Amino acid sequence: VLLNVNNANKNKFRYKGWGWTPNFPMTPGIPGLPNLKKITKDCVVTLKNATFNLLPLYLNPLENQQLQYYSVKDERSKSDPDDDYKYAFNVCGPVLTVPDGCSEAEIIGYNNGEPRTYCEDNDISYNDTWNGNAGNGKAYCNVDMKSVGDNAVYAYQMALNEDGSVRDCYHLSDTDGGPGTWGLINEGNPSEGVVVTYHDGDYSEFCEHNREINISFVCDNDHGVYGIPGLSSSEVDYAAGNKSAFSNVQEPELCQYKLEFHTVHGCPSQCPIVGNKLCNGVGLCGYDWEIEQPRCYCYSMFMGDSCTEFDIKSIFQPNKDPVTADDTQDYVHKFNHELKDAAKKKHNVTVTYDLQEFQTNKTTPYIMRDVDGYGAGHRFYVWNFFEDIDMDVVVNANVSNKTLREYGCEAH
Repeated sequence: VLLNVNNANKNKFRYKGWGWTPNFPMTPGIPGLPNLKKITKDCVVTLKNATFNLLPLYLNPLENQQLQYYSVKDERSKSDPDDDYKYAFNVCGPVLTVPDGCSEAEIIGYNNGEPRTYCEDNDISYNDTWNGNAGNGKAYCNVDMKSVGDNAVYAYQMALNEDGSVRDCYHLSDTDGGPGTWGLINEGNPSEGVVVTYHDGDYSEFCEHNREINISFVCDNDHGVYGIPGLSSSEVDYAAGNKSAFSNVQEPELCQYKLEFHTVHGCPSQCPIVGNKLCNGVGLCGYDWEIEQPRCYCYSMFMGDSCTEFDIKSIFQPNKDPVTADDTQDYVHKFNHELKDAAKKKHNVTVTYDLQEFQTNKTTPYIMRDVDGYGAGHRFYVWNFFEDIDMDVVVNANVSNKTLREYGCEAH
């Protein structure tokens, strides 16, 4: 079911983008805010008993090194060479050198003679009316706007000309990252990786909040030790299966940017790295809900916390019988594959997918809001998994409290 909902009567906090909350001070105990953890120079965090250590990725100013910051190029459109951007950032700290084209004097030149500023902690309010139009209030900062001057920040966004020169530059954090905060890529599976978010970038009147950037470090044993080259390219058009194995630049909401890197350092420390290989290269990192922490799931013949011990006994007698799915159910499906070994001998392999976890009932379907783009129109997708949908389900409770039936949708 696809709905086109008129959003003319907006709430007080009109911008409800991905990862953004209005009035975002780090004071603990504020109702409605999650228990966020601040990024420090130690670059280590524990979330749901999963410990992530990104210190090996930190570019340290005290060390003699050539790399001054990580750089990612975002080729947004092949047909428009002037629509390319570049991102420069460090992990858990400011870049070691302000990138070319991003000095205070250069930014003032781009910005009609004015320095760019930010509203500290996104302490933003909105007038209920503006020019007599209800619900179209103008955003304003409740505190004095600030500028980082020529001080280095944690991340930058640069607009590029066709020849690669910088024509504009934006700060994506302040001098302490906002302060930066930690998060999990998937709360339901903490072993998938960790997200670093930098706040308090330059304020945008169009977006009505500060710019920010989210950098995801995905746990992956197939992308080498670091997974962040000095310079890599990405195209936003390839978000689902991007050509670059290293990074992906997306803008889920206006003025909010997302970078993704696949690296063993995105894996929790409870899954050890042995010989530059996660779980000794003979296991997978996963979250064990029985002990409520990540661990290595070793392949046959291996055992131990890091899969470095031989388990000869399991060859002859498995430790436990495998869990089987009920293949009579609609949510279970089997695929048969024919594989050849090194001697070209054929083997039949059966792979079973059990998607029972995604099954819901009629009154609790999946409701997804499509916030791509901007404007008065928003779309909602309502769907279920091998089950009908109750037409009296309320779709967007925060806006209209209407049901599918009231929207005129027909039952299928």
